[in-house]
Amino acid sequence: MKNLVLRSFNSRKANKKFTNAGFGDQMHSIFCAFSIAMKDKVKVNLHLDKNHCNRNKLENYKDILTILPANIQLITHDKTFKSNKDFINYVESKNYKNPMMWFYEPRPGDKFDPKYWFNIHPYLNFMFKYYDPKILLTHNIRENITTKKYVTYQFDTTSAKRQSKFKKQILQNYKKKGYELISLEENASKNWDNRTKMQMKYLSQSDFHLGVDSGLMHMAVYFLPLQRIKMFAPENTKMSVHLRNLLNNGVTVNENLHNTR
Repeated sequence: MKNLVLRSFNSRKANKKFTNAGFGDQMHSIFCAFSIAMKDKVKVNLHLDKNHCNRNKLENYKDILTILPANIQLITHDKTFKSNKDFINYVESKNYKNPMMWFYEPRPGDKFDPKYWFNIHPYLNFMFKYYDPKILLTHNIRENITTKKYVTYQFDTTSAKRQSKFKKQILQNYKKKGYELISLEENASKNWDNRTKMQMKYLSQSDFHLGVDSGLMHMAVYFLPLQRIKMFAPENTKMSVHLRNLLNNGVTVNENLHNTR
């Protein structure tokens, strides 16, 4: 059993709280825990503080866990903490052995106490190389959606920095190739109470996923080989650590975009 503690504060900016606010953050946090469970062949407790579980976050975590093998358990703590170390000490005081947090390259590992921190990238890279989505419990979401080949897409985003002005041309390009186009945004609006499972259902049978850097792109990582995830972004977009790691392992950015202009 491994005890993973989701950080309460940003690992780069010590005074900035990390609340796991975005859906992509929530998908990614669970995927990190899943990668450790798979690589080390262990069960994992993922410890969350009060800020990690407010609003509808806990429901989102539970929806994600329905498709995973039963090797991850959420441990929620109805408290906030003054620092990451404070959270780790609290978890340890509750008799959970060897609680640890993860950090990301290229941030230098010597900034983090190895007793409590570890580099997540070897685990993520293991998943990108060896992970087979067939191990997911997709019987929980699977049903035949269509007999046609199709792509899923999502281009809506509240961040102007992530928008692509070529949505129409991109979709036309795939339509010309014979793919049905399924919008995950429209699907969510029609099935709001069950939106996460509906989106997972469509992604689990999609030939490709097209879209911007968003929570649904992180969801696609669970279901599709990275080579089948096509991201589109403005030129000179600043890439996050997570996004750069996906690109280094097969996700493409603005593929064949010159053919859509």
